[in-house]
Amino acid sequence: MANGFHSLFLDCLTAFNRPRRMLKATRFRPSVLTVAKNAEDRIASRLVYRSARFSNYDGFKMRSGESNPVAPHFERRLVPKTTILVADDNCWVLSYVSKMLEKEKDYKVVTAISNGSTVVRECLQLRPNVIILDISMGELNGIDVARQLRDSRCSARIIFLTVHEDIDCMNAAIGAGGSAYVVKSRLSLDLIPAIHAVLSNKLFVSASLLNEPA
Repeated sequence: MANGFHSLFLDCLTAFNRPRRMLKATRFRPSVLTVAKNAEDRIASRLVYRSARFSNYDGFKMRSGESNPVAPHFERRLVPKTTILVADDNCWVLSYVSKMLEKEKDYKVVTAISNGSTVVRECLQLRPNVIILDISMGELNGIDVARQLRDSRCSARIIFLTVHEDIDCMNAAIGAGGSAYVVKSRLSLDLIPAIHAVLSNKLFVSASLLNEPA
C-alpha cells in the first residue's frame, strides 16, 4: 500500500514539474455582452441628440422621475424670442420701453421707430410678432398706420400705447386692428400683461378705461 501511494505521489510531482506549453498571445476580444452594451449606449446618445434637435422647440419628454441634461441646452438655443417693433415719436418712451423689454428673456426689440411714415415699411421687412404703436405720431397717426398694416395683411399683433384715455379713441384703435390699448400712465403695470394677452389671442385694455380698480 505504501508503495502504491509513493508511486502516485511521484506521478503527480512529475506532472506538476513538467514544462507547460506556452499559450499563443491573442488580442483581447470583449465579450458579446460588452459589445452589445457599447452599441446600446451609442444608439441611445444618438436618439437623445436627435430628439433634442427635432422636437418642435420643446426638447423631449423623459419618463417620470428622469432627468434630461441634453434637451435644455438645445431648448435654450432653439426656442425663438417674440420679436417686437416699437414706434413712438417720444424718444424717452422709445428708450424706456426698449429697456423694459430687454429685461424680459423671451422678448427681442428688433427696431425702435420715431417716424410714423416708416412703420409700415419696417414691419413688412422685419415681420415682428408684436407692434407697440403710439397714436399721436405727427402726420401719420397710429390709427392710420394700423389700418395700412391691416390692409397689407400684416399678421403682427398691435398694441396701442398712448396718452389718450377716452373710450372713443380706444374704440377707433381697436376697430383699426389693435389687439390691446395701453395708456401711458399705466405703462409699467400694463405693457407686459398686454403682450402676454395678445400673444394668447386675447384683447387687453388698461383698467383705467374700464372703470376697474388700479
